[in-house]
Formats: sequence, C-alpha cells, structure tokens
Amino acid sequence: MTKVSVVMLGALALAGCRSMAHSFERMEVEEREVISEETLSESWGGRTAVAIAAEPGPDGIEITAIATESGTRRVRFRERVRVEVRCARRAVGGIFEAPDSFFAVADDIWVATAFAGMFLFSHVESDDYRVTGVLFALSVGQIFVDAVTFIPWWIAGHDWNGPCDYVSGVRDEGERTQERDVPMERTVPLAGARVRVGPQGGPVAGEVACDAGGHARVSLADVVAWSRGKNGDLVLELADGERKDATRLSPGAVLNGPAGTRVDWRAARSSGAPDLAAATHLDGTTLVVTVENRGTGDAWQVAAIVASANAAADGRVAALGRVKAGERVEVRIALPAGARQGAIEFSEAFGRAPGAVPFGP
Repeated sequence: MTKVSVVMLGALALAGCRSMAHSFERMEVEEREVISEETLSESWGGRTAVAIAAEPGPDGIEITAIATESGTRRVRFRERVRVEVRCARRAVGGIFEAPDSFFAVADDIWVATAFAGMFLFSHVESDDYRVTGVLFALSVGQIFVDAVTFIPWWIAGHDWNGPCDYVSGVRDEGERTQERDVPMERTVPLAGARVRVGPQGGPVAGEVACDAGGHARVSLADVVAWSRGKNGDLVLELADGERKDATRLSPGAVLNGPAGTRVDWRAARSSGAPDLAAATHLDGTTLVVTVENRGTGDAWQVAAIVASANAAADGRVAALGRVKAGERVEVRIALPAGARQGAIEFSEAFGRAPGAVPFGP
C-alpha cells in the first residue's frame, strides 16, 4: 500500500494543474498605446520637502537650498486600446494558496479531497470492497478528472510548468480620448532661506541667508570662528516651517580646501601652556607663514587668517590644527594678483593665539 501511496502522490502533484480554475476563470488585460498627449493645465501646491547641500571650495563653503513642490498636470490623451482575454491563474500554481474566486475555492476543496482520499486509501484496512472502492474513487478519481480535463487546454497551448500566457481572444476597442491628472514634482530654489550653523550638539553659532537663487556662502574664517573651542562637526540646518534638512561639515577636512591637507581640529586641554610666535614673508604671490610653539603645552585649532583690503584675498585660511610644544610649523597661502599687503591674524581654540603679523611692503 505504501508504494501505491507514493505513486498516487506523484500523480496528484503532476495533475494538480488547477484545471477547474483554468477552465472557468478568465481575465481581461487592457493594453493602451498613447497616440498623442496634450497638456491642458498645470497647478502647483505647497512645498513637500526641503534639502540643503554644502560644497567645500578653496575659499569657502558654497551652500545650496532647494525645495520640492508637488503639483498636478491635466492631460488629454488619445490612446489605442486593445483587450486580450487570458487565463487568470497559473497552470501549476501552489495548491491551497489564498483563493481569490469561487472556482479557486472549489479547486482547493477538490485537491484537498484527493489528498484526504489518498491518505485514507493508504491507511484504512478493510475487506469491504465498497469501502475500498469509495476511497479509491476519492483518491484516484480527482486525479483522473484533473488530468483528463486539462488535456484540451494543454493542446491549446497552456503551460504545465509556468505562468499561463494563453490568449483565448483579442478585442480591438479602437481609439479613446480621455483626460486625467498626472502627479508632478519639481525642485525650486529656496529664496531667502536662512541656514543656522552650530557645533554638533551645541547652540547655534551663526546664521547665513540664501539669495534669490537659494545660494549662500560661508567663509572659512567663519568656520574657524564657529568651531573654535568645540569638538566634532559643524551642523548646517535649513528649516522651512515644519520641513527641515541638515548637513554636516568637518572643519578639519574643509579648512584647507578640497585638495588641502586634513588637520587635527580637536580642542583638547594640555597640562602646560603653549607660547606661539609667528612670522610671515612673501615668496612671489605666495604668503609663507611660520608658527613656533615655545611653550610647554600644545596649542589646538591654530589657524592663520588673511586680513587684506583685497576682497579676493581677505578671509583666506591656512589651518594648522594642533601645534605641539617645541614644534615649528610652516604653511603657505596663495594670494591673488594685486594682494601684496595686509596682515595675518591667528586663532587658537582657547584664545592663546599670537597677535596679528603684517606682511608686504
């Protein structure tokens, strides 16, 4: 009896083609080909989101603030419509899947009865031929009906192993013209937006306003001032009502420009006190700045900042970061043509910077 059960189980798996559902369930697939499209009107609602981006440059941080707006476009379509009549289910779908129609429920019951009949036929011992006959009919009868009823569908091109793509008919609906609303999105500059800047987890240290194009510029001198004595990144936050966005800047990575040297921009306390001495001289159009720490403790967040009447040179920064006790550091600042005179101002995390040093004739 066990061998018979194995044979019937294999036959049931092969014949579980959901032929009942196949025979009665149909679906219509509508295919549309757009011939022409005409925009009738557009309407834009409020802002749905804002975004801020910060791009480090050699002389500052370029900020861009944008908003996303949602809207709808009223469109008139002219379409060619074609309807295909297809089988609605798979040829060999998983049995007992979530039924979605009367025939799917009936088919699950049909297959479940065959399983029950097979189980009883395999395990019930009876000398009564009527009992054996009924159980045999329950287990084998459904399999036989499934197999036989599927044969014409299989001959017609149905697939036993995959999705059934059999098309039983095609109906040409001709051309249709209709109107509908199409959702849209666009990005616009956030004119006049204000960007607040401060150390991560700390109070706001400064604020910049965007122009009509949603652009603003943060000077490197401002980055030095806003991060002085603080550890971690600077956070640039943009707010427009309930909509907010933020980005971060690492001062040690941006103060010497995208191609410059990254510096240690921590603000730590040393046991001793630094004693910084500075000197400058011009080497063509390059300003050479020398800083020496003659004290017994390290200096932190040391930066050299150009002060000049030349607007293109004013505010240029060379970040030295940590200058250890007994260390002598040299940095070079490229000056634009015509910037031959001015001074270098210094900044240190805890106010222990040297005084300004003039340069030029």
